[in-house]
Amino acid sequence: MKKKNLTRKEKLINVAMDEFIENSYDEASLNNILKEARISKGSFYYHFKNKKELYLYIYDQVVKDKISYLNEAMKETMGDISRKDIFTILRFLGKISLEFAVKYPKYYKLGKRIFEEKNEEIKVLTIVKAKSDESLILIEKLIKKAINNNELRDDFSVDFITRLLRHLMTNFSTICLDDMKDEIEGFDLDKILEVYDSYIDFIENGLGKKK
Repeated sequence: MKKKNLTRKEKLINVAMDEFIENSYDEASLNNILKEARISKGSFYYHFKNKKELYLYIYDQVVKDKISYLNEAMKETMGDISRKDIFTILRFLGKISLEFAVKYPKYYKLGKRIFEEKNEEIKVLTIVKAKSDESLILIEKLIKKAINNNELRDDFSVDFITRLLRHLMTNFSTICLDDMKDEIEGFDLDKILEVYDSYIDFIENGLGKKK
């Protein structure tokens, strides 16, 4: 089968992703990106206003691809999600998210770099965008349902539990896998999932309704 030729924009995105993985936002060089992608400034400005718009476009693409991957996996594996308890769903979401990271290591590396970003404006913009992340919106809905179903402690507010779970779920690798370097290739997924399962057990024991 004939290999597909990348469009100029696709090549630009691929090169830019590598540059943003290797460098912080401030250190990343637009000139390096254009030189490596062999794209003129005129062609670049046809697609994007500046480096910031390019950065946020790539961030959006990563989020969209991850959500699409999660949704597809949930349709195929989870069946009727409304019948599952919140901790079963969190375990599943974590498993699929880790599989996604192993399958698309560049996305994982970029996500790690974004999490460590020091530029305040970029941090704020990515946090604002993260709040519209469908997976986090789903978690909020699950929390409300879980409280109604007596799966979660009712002495904490929905807002508190949502913020806590958002933090715990998005920062899993930092909290539990501190020895994970930038390279995710070759990692023992089963071992990581075992750690993640213990992580959810810890959350369940702290937030779950005592039986």
